[in-house]
Amino acid sequence: MSAAQTLFMERGFSNVSMETIADAAGVAKATLYARFGDKEGLLQASIEAKCLTFLDDEALDPPVGKSLRECLIHLAHRFVALVTSQASVSMHRLFLTEHDRAPHLPELFFRTAILPTKARVVLYLEREAARGRLDLGDDAEGAAMRFLGMVKGLSDVRAMLNLPPQPQQEIDRHIEGSVDMFLKAYGV
Repeated sequence: MSAAQTLFMERGFSNVSMETIADAAGVAKATLYARFGDKEGLLQASIEAKCLTFLDDEALDPPVGKSLRECLIHLAHRFVALVTSQASVSMHRLFLTEHDRAPHLPELFFRTAILPTKARVVLYLEREAARGRLDLGDDAEGAAMRFLGMVKGLSDVRAMLNLPPQPQQEIDRHIEGSVDMFLKAYGV
């Protein structure tokens, strides 16, 4: 997956063959086809793996005894780290540049990264609601999307535009303010 990501970023999705990826990874082409099915399957697996490294079980099932605010701040930092990581930014740029040659790739990204990330956050918020720490009404999905949208702020835009990140103190203040607003809307 690492070899594929590197090649996709350097040459574009359309300009990289499974044979080239296999050579770069030092594996047989048949191994790639057996494990991933095709080039899109390999791309999808690499996106899923990247999302799971940032929003893993530790981020979504924090230790007992932490306040909900602390847990949400931790989750928010992990999400911002995900959307501003070089791999994520490079992947976004890849989808934008490849759209004309492979118009289905943005949909693949949406299905592989955005929807599962939202689903994992929905499950987390629903667990917190079941513990009596949130009141989501009947809109857990909307609450998750509002949370994710609020906390990322301009961080991902700055990363996409290759601008220097905000100072950590500003990021912290933004995340804490967003979490406080979220808790005013959904806290009990």
